[in-house]
Amino acid sequence: MMGRNGIRLALKRSFSTYQPPVVEITNITKLWPTLRPEVRDEIKEYLRWRMEEDWRHIPLEETKAAYFLSYGPCGGRSKGNEWNVGYTGMRMVFNLVLFGGAATAFYNWKQDKKLEEQLRDLV
Repeated sequence: MMGRNGIRLALKRSFSTYQPPVVEITNITKLWPTLRPEVRDEIKEYLRWRMEEDWRHIPLEETKAAYFLSYGPCGGRSKGNEWNVGYTGMRMVFNLVLFGGAATAFYNWKQDKKLEEQLRDLV
């Protein structure tokens, strides 16, 4: 059994050291569709962390994996992230109605203030 000091030491080690993902990054292009979302997020976080260092000291496999995640079919430039005209149009209509309503409310508030001042002057 571990004593208190052993548990503290184990907790200290687990909080202070980072364990990279267990997945082979060299074969990430084939494994990516089969990975769980939690593992995918951990791999992305790991590669972001590695890319903060000097790139000359990063292995070529990790650089290729980061490139695949950024520019490949799963990254921000994938086919699923294309511009959606209908969605953009609906957002524009919604914003127009929202800000039009806010502008109308502000205009009516100003008119009410003027009318209130005129009524005070009459009394």
